[in-house]
Amino acid sequence: MRPARIVDAEQRDRLLEYFFRKGWRVGRHHGRYQTRPHFPYYAFLFTLFYTGMRPSEAVALRLRSLDLANGALFVERSRSLGAEAAPKTAAAARVVRLTARNVEVLRPLVELRAEPEDYVFKNTLGQPIDQRSFYKLFCSAQRALGIRMRDLYATKDTYVSTALTRGVNLAWLSEQTGVADATLRRHYGRFMHADAADALELSKIDSNGSKSVQFAPPLPLRGATGRKNPLIYKRILVEQKGFEPSTPTLRT
Repeated sequence: MRPARIVDAEQRDRLLEYFFRKGWRVGRHHGRYQTRPHFPYYAFLFTLFYTGMRPSEAVALRLRSLDLANGALFVERSRSLGAEAAPKTAAAARVVRLTARNVEVLRPLVELRAEPEDYVFKNTLGQPIDQRSFYKLFCSAQRALGIRMRDLYATKDTYVSTALTRGVNLAWLSEQTGVADATLRRHYGRFMHADAADALELSKIDSNGSKSVQFAPPLPLRGATGRKNPLIYKRILVEQKGFEPSTPTLRT
């Protein structure tokens, strides 16, 4: 896996902020197009960056597969070119754990009169997000921000590489992403050698020959000012929750 496929933390946060604030055409009113932020686009990209899900798995996600009370979702289907099928591999059918922030991002998408079979991520027309169409939006965002062009699978590469760099357990990460341990090692092995992790392991071999290490705290929000950024979606006041540490993707 080439490093060029990975989005660094600063670029990831800029992309998420772009999708949080960007105004999209949502129809005509008195003969003129209206534009406003579309929160599900932001929630979709946030979930890709912080779960390592394949885009085809996320677009197929239905409300019945969400368990926000327990901070989890279930990957049961994959959607491509408008057709649904079983996940790519047997291991890809899995439980995905959600961070507390991801739970809060997803919560407003559960509408008052929602049905279990409703899709979680919908476009401005109320239809399930199409992976190809969102890829074009993702490319447009990168051009607008002056970021090197990457495809949508960069979200998964970012998730996995960041997790390994920060010492996430390999077996846990394999279950979380549906990717075999051996595949993770083959594609992302170099990310297991972060300085702090190496120093910790070396200290187990020779405690007197290795400097004590302190794991780095979470990165602060870029440009955080403490000011809230409200957004109204489906008559619910949604607040931008900030961004968590990044993690890389795997193309499987």
